[in-house]
Amino acid sequence: MPIALLLALAADFRAIDLHNGGEVVVRYAPVRRVRFLAGDAGHTRITEAGGRLVIDHCPDGCPRGYRMVVEVATPEIAALSVSDGGSIRSQGGFPGQAAVEARVDSGGAIDIRTLAAAEVTASVAQGGLVFTRPGGRLDARVEQGGAITYWGRPAVTRSVRQGGVVQRGADGDLGKPLSGFGAGLPPIPPVPPVPCRF
Repeated sequence: MPIALLLALAADFRAIDLHNGGEVVVRYAPVRRVRFLAGDAGHTRITEAGGRLVIDHCPDGCPRGYRMVVEVATPEIAALSVSDGGSIRSQGGFPGQAAVEARVDSGGAIDIRTLAAAEVTASVAQGGLVFTRPGGRLDARVEQGGAITYWGRPAVTRSVRQGGVVQRGADGDLGKPLSGFGAGLPPIPPVPPVPCRF
């Protein structure tokens, strides 16, 4: 059974975790759906449990030249995390979310500038990037390197330990693609979607 159909039936995840690289694009849709834009289920493990969608890029090693891009469509999102490289990017507009958590550990990037949230909790540990545009409040923590960049004029609580930065982004950079910030991430490839299968 395609995992896109399985997750549409389960329809209860509100968090996305990406491990070990690759790219995830998050879009708004009234029904949850997961599909590959590049790559395949032979090299990427996708599971859902306890309200979390976990995407593990090449858990058994990647073949040369393998690239994974997974699209996740969802009506709501509460938490995003990236560990050991890779990126999660929101695209298009979401209805307002009350609160969103964005966490990067040991490299990678989360870009939620197009995801409207009243409150954002962002953390980076041991390198990585978070880009966000909170509506009202930002709780930002960086430890041992990394950067959290925000737009707008939220009330900001910040903590930086052993290197890193929490900074307001330049107005002209609000629409700049993630790759334009030197994150080393290519644009999403123009390939037809292929359903993800177990």
